[in-house]
Amino acid sequence: MKKVLVFTLAVVMVMSMAGMAFAANTALVAQDGNRNDAIVDQDGETNAALVTQEGNDNEADVAQRGVSTSALIDQLGNRNSADVEQEGARYGGFTHQAFITQDGNDNDASITQFVDFHGGFGTILQVGNTNKGEILQDGNQFPVGSYALIEQFGNANEAKQSQTVYGGDALVTARIFQLGNRNFADQLQRHTAYADVSELFSIQIGNDNRVTQVQSEIGYGSLNRYGLAFQLGNRNVAEMSQRGHEVEHLAYSVQVGNDNETSQTQRFGEQLGAILQIGNANEATQNQSDGTNLGAIVQWGNANTASQTQGVGVGLGLIVQAGNRNDATHSQATGLNVAATVQMGNDNSVTINQAGL
Repeated sequence: MKKVLVFTLAVVMVMSMAGMAFAANTALVAQDGNRNDAIVDQDGETNAALVTQEGNDNEADVAQRGVSTSALIDQLGNRNSADVEQEGARYGGFTHQAFITQDGNDNDASITQFVDFHGGFGTILQVGNTNKGEILQDGNQFPVGSYALIEQFGNANEAKQSQTVYGGDALVTARIFQLGNRNFADQLQRHTAYADVSELFSIQIGNDNRVTQVQSEIGYGSLNRYGLAFQLGNRNVAEMSQRGHEVEHLAYSVQVGNDNETSQTQRFGEQLGAILQIGNANEATQNQSDGTNLGAIVQWGNANTASQTQGVGVGLGLIVQAGNRNDATHSQATGLNVAATVQMGNDNSVTINQAGL
């Protein structure tokens, strides 16, 4: 199945280069054994590289500079390293494309894409334990935008993604999917000018997982923001911070399991925010600043604690708790405020502070 996937990606990559015969560079490297090194350095209008390695302690480095670049690295074994660095990607319809697949333990994968225009596409797939994957995308993203995806299947894996947008009006998306225990996911999006939509998605299934997502701005920021963290397991932690400049922020956090904790902070703009927790000893904190706020926290289990603070604007807010020894706190500042708290169980307490009409 994995070989079929690699072959399919290779065909797509080669076909994407078809019709671009001008100054095209193509490199194919196949290595079988241990402690092999593969270095590909390409400089031209269009570049394509395919590297396959089977064995342990192998290293593959691909560096591409040009208008349109494509790279695929496939590694089977342990303690392998794969690195792709791409620069350029000018003019309409051209992007950076990078794919890394690793099957084994203690592997390291990195994709770095610097774009002048029209964004990049990066994907890392890792199967095994204690693997690390990182994607960095930096530059002007219009009008195509950028897409980053890391998928990890195993335990004690680490995934990091960072996207910086200097200008554009396109979709910028970063997604992380992890299946296993003791995994870590970290995502960051930064904007210096408007981007139509910025999306961050993290999904973790397993125990003792942690996810951190931050969207920030330097200058005008983005028009829309979405954030989603879904965790299924025990003792999960999710933190999310979105700092828009003008308009919408949306943040969702869904946790199923025990000892879960989530914190969401959204600043000015139009925020929504929603937290759903099912399990024991859950904690939820939501802080939404200026603008039109909504907010909702639903907890199901024992010893739950929920706190919701919404700043200047309309407000609303809803906290529903079912279980024992639940605690809920509402605080909404000036504006039209509406708060509702529903508690079912024993030893529940609620505090609501509202100011303004």
